[in-house]
Amino acid sequence: MVQTHPAGKRAPFCYTRHMQSSPEAALAWLRDIPRSTGKHGTPTSYNAGCRCDDCRAAHREARERWQARAKAGITKRGRDLPHGQPYTYTNYGCRCEACTHAHSRCLAEQRDRARAEAAAGLRAVPHGTWTGYGYYRCRCDRCKSAAKALRKSR
Repeated sequence: MVQTHPAGKRAPFCYTRHMQSSPEAALAWLRDIPRSTGKHGTPTSYNAGCRCDDCRAAHREARERWQARAKAGITKRGRDLPHGQPYTYTNYGCRCEACTHAHSRCLAEQRDRARAEAAAGLRAVPHGTWTGYGYYRCRCDRCKSAAKALRKSR
């Protein structure tokens, strides 16, 4: 069942509310999102979940236009890029020293939060995976063997 507002429209930003209640509720809500807006060949339909060839091509073209503007240092509203922000590195592809440092700092904070949550028992460590070994720094035998297997495969 799709979550709706009282007016009957689907609530696209309810994911946060559902995620706060429980991850299971958020996943159930995501499974119920309609996979298409009905109009194919648009970036909007791709973002709604459609993966037909027309929607993929439209998304790719829109992304290429957006990245070309970003590389020129122009935002959507014609302003200069705000350097030193993690989103400038991620969204605009800026690789200047300030943006790279901000992005690295943001990722380190995310890892630290995830490790603290795992240590407190609020988040499950995915044992037997590279993520468990590298991201959560788990050194159990299962995580060590997964890391070793990944290194051998490279």
